[in-house]
Amino acid sequence: TCTPLVKMTFAFIRKPSYYIHYSLLPVIFFVLVSWASFFISRQAAPARVAITAISLLTIMSRVNAVLAGLPHLSGSVWLLDFMNISVYFSIYANLEYGLANFLMRMEARIEKRKMEVLKKMEAPHPIIPDQNKQIPSPSHLSIIPHRNKQTHPPPPPS
Repeated sequence: TCTPLVKMTFAFIRKPSYYIHYSLLPVIFFVLVSWASFFISRQAAPARVAITAISLLTIMSRVNAVLAGLPHLSGSVWLLDFMNISVYFSIYANLEYGLANFLMRMEARIEKRKMEVLKKMEAPHPIIPDQNKQIPSPSHLSIIPHRNKQTHPPPPPS
């Protein structure tokens, strides 16, 4: 039989500074930038959409760069999990703008309707006659022609 004469143990230590500087910090920065869109006015649609869309695309670019540098793994990697959650945060900022825009349009419709109702309320109301009173109609405004009146043919065209 063969007996082992030498036993060796290797300890590998990886310095994560590369992934911290070139993947983690930029992703955190762009998530903060996309969430900064919450402080931009709802009326500034192009600014909000641009900030959130660019941030989302940049985060996706960093995710693809990390995936290209890692071997194909079947398990979970904390860096990819962190980056995927960051993508969800950035997508939430996009969805929030959609909801804010929808609510802003609904608010404008409600205000428009309120103004229409107020204008109608301020307008003078017509006098409504009493339903039980019979209002006599003058004979010259009567719809039914009188029998004793003569009808004349229309004058010839000239």
